[in-house]
Amino acid sequence: MPTISEQLLEAKRIPTHVRQRRNPMNFLTVDKKLIGDHEAKGWEVERRNKKSVRMKRAKAHDVAFEDRVWAVAAGLGFRMLNRDRKFRIQYGPTPSDSRQIDVFAADDETVLVVDCKSTEYPRASALKKDIEALQGCERGIRTAIRGEFPDHKVKFIFATNGFGLAQPDHERIESAKFVHLDEDAIEYYEDLLTHLGPAARYQFLGMLFAGQKIPGMDSAVTALRAKMGGRTYYSFSIEPERLLKIAYVLHRNKANSELMPTYQRLIKRTRLKQVREFVDAGGFFPNSLIINVDAPSRGLGFDKFAGQSGADVVAGTLKLPQQFRSAYVIDGQHRLYGYVNSKHGS
Repeated sequence: MPTISEQLLEAKRIPTHVRQRRNPMNFLTVDKKLIGDHEAKGWEVERRNKKSVRMKRAKAHDVAFEDRVWAVAAGLGFRMLNRDRKFRIQYGPTPSDSRQIDVFAADDETVLVVDCKSTEYPRASALKKDIEALQGCERGIRTAIRGEFPDHKVKFIFATNGFGLAQPDHERIESAKFVHLDEDAIEYYEDLLTHLGPAARYQFLGMLFAGQKIPGMDSAVTALRAKMGGRTYYSFSIEPERLLKIAYVLHRNKANSELMPTYQRLIKRTRLKQVREFVDAGGFFPNSLIINVDAPSRGLGFDKFAGQSGADVVAGTLKLPQQFRSAYVIDGQHRLYGYVNSKHGS
């Protein structure tokens, strides 16, 4: 049985596959003599050439959904992706102990294993067997992945289209520690990619690993501590690379309707491009971003510098949470995400 790496698509071919997978239609060029045979199978003529015809047919709903999920993973910056629908991972001692994986996506730090379920007509879920089947071979799949992708964080995702998940299925997914993405969530990240481009990756990772520790992150910053309106606040400088890892922006949409009632407008890609060009040309922003930090129960750690008198404003070292999705960007989202892919973004 081929290894995982042997079943991955060459990185240089990803853009072509993204275009094909985003298209809801399949295309085929055939000899003119075969038009009738293909029309009987649901194909229709799109363009007539001198000796052949180009035909098209809508993708089956399950294929179309898998392709959308695959294209989202590619857009989010995962450059190691399954080549086709024949991708399999051996989870047991023999080749027969293998499972077909709908979407496999990896980067330098993370591996996604996605099981896609789609129904042509919306209906209540009956996915108990599917969830338990994936859970049953999860350990073996993780072992196989770590053999080729050591030190990577592995996340299993259950992606559904058209299913109204019943509470028992939600509980099964949560108990298995899988992530559930329905069609609204997939549409949200498609929309986010349109507006943010590569910057959408940070929103996605924040959702995926919310509350989990970021390995190797230096959380210390030099800060001023002061009070306003009876509340303590901190003012500090931090590199975009570090803030991007812990930051998130909340948008109102069907995918996160259960979250906080406050939200910002969707980030505009044109504004991100303008910010990126501005900072690459040597520009900087004298005004601050405003963030709300989700501190641990013991609060933020702050060690003031020695030899200071007075208590209104003190300088010291602030320890930020070393966790994904721990800094909610209240104001300044375009300034922050505009640094992605700039000279100063990493």
